[in-house]
Amino acid sequence: MRRKRIKKTLIIGGFTIILLIVAAALLSIWAYDYSVEMAQNTIIPEPKGALPVIRSDSTGWPSWKGMSHNNHAAPTKIITDWSNGLELLWKVEYLCRGEQSITWSCPAISGNHLIVPGRHDSTDVIFCLDPQRGHLLWSFRYDAPVANSSFGEGPRATPTIDGDLVYVLSRGGQLFCLRLQDGTEKWHRNYLDMGGEEPKWGFAASPVVYGNSLVVQVGGQALVWGLDKQTGETLWQSEPAPDSYSTPAVIQHRGETILLVVGGQDFFALDANTGATLWKTPWAVQNNINICTPVYSPQHGIAIITSWYNKGTQATHIIGRDSAEILWHTNALNAHQTDPIIVGDYIYGFSGMSAHNNDEFKCLNIHTGEEQWTSSAIGSGQFIFVDPFFLSIDIKGNLYLLLPSPVELTIITSIKNLVSTDNARLWTKPIIAQGNLYLRYANQLYCYRIANT
Repeated sequence: MRRKRIKKTLIIGGFTIILLIVAAALLSIWAYDYSVEMAQNTIIPEPKGALPVIRSDSTGWPSWKGMSHNNHAAPTKIITDWSNGLELLWKVEYLCRGEQSITWSCPAISGNHLIVPGRHDSTDVIFCLDPQRGHLLWSFRYDAPVANSSFGEGPRATPTIDGDLVYVLSRGGQLFCLRLQDGTEKWHRNYLDMGGEEPKWGFAASPVVYGNSLVVQVGGQALVWGLDKQTGETLWQSEPAPDSYSTPAVIQHRGETILLVVGGQDFFALDANTGATLWKTPWAVQNNINICTPVYSPQHGIAIITSWYNKGTQATHIIGRDSAEILWHTNALNAHQTDPIIVGDYIYGFSGMSAHNNDEFKCLNIHTGEEQWTSSAIGSGQFIFVDPFFLSIDIKGNLYLLLPSPVELTIITSIKNLVSTDNARLWTKPIIAQGNLYLRYANQLYCYRIANT
């Protein structure tokens, strides 16, 4: 009897060991699947020529969601015949170097300046390039010691260009205001010194300019802060709340300016001048992983928020400055990292976990939340609106030109493997500025001509 028990114990123990080995192997594969091999010998070139005088334009992409703050590109007549590919104007491959240096930040473009964050070893580097030629104009470095290597140590937030200044944020909460002309520091704040609590995967909410203030999402002691954009001095603080990875949205509603903010546990409307809470509704997910920015339709007075982890999508009708009502909630759309886009009476977006390239792309009625259609033809990706098209790139580097409608999704054309991602993920949105398409993947930034001129 004792032998049988020993034999049974050995069998169970052996089986357990095998399961642990298999689990470790799968975890290793899973971890590698998210990783990117950074070159060890990447050298930053010397800046070329004299620094140009700052020039602004109306066709740039100066912040997280572009000139219009809704992921709509400036009017651009784009090339629709991709049978011969797109013309590559330039590329750089020195943005990141060394282990744990992966950086997902989107570039920001205004006039003759392109700002894109990178990372070399334990130092974050902010690069300023000529957006038309790719030449390096200047770079700015600061120490950013390794803290949590999950999905890379580089910055997540997109830079914000405002006039002759640019605002950049590190993964660990270092906020810098730099002079756009030459990259010199004007002022600096540290979120941790402001009572902030670093989220599990780092600070990711991009800085937002409103009037004379810079709106930053810090979490902890105060969810949102208003800073003087010229000096960095504190103007106001909102109520305390857990942070998230979502960028605040500044909206105009019936002549009132309101901040829409998705924190780790709630959806807030804040007074844009004082940070006072106007109203809030619960919106909690595990580990405070709210990522998508609130999307607002001024035509309908409706704000859309969405999250993965079985949370779904909620439509809130903003009645007035101090009041709102929830119109509907649906689990038909569960967006993970990609903000939905509203066109007319319809919401379009990716639904699913954005790491496995098997999302569904969906269309919902903005009034009812009813699903109009769903498509699994374009994987998991990021997308922007270039009237009348969507331009999307999936996590494996495939580029799509799409024509949306409430009836169906039409793929106009596509280019497979435009960006080679090996085993990793392309999580940075495509942007269109000045007639060019900019694609960022890890240490690489590509510029393609996409305007049909």
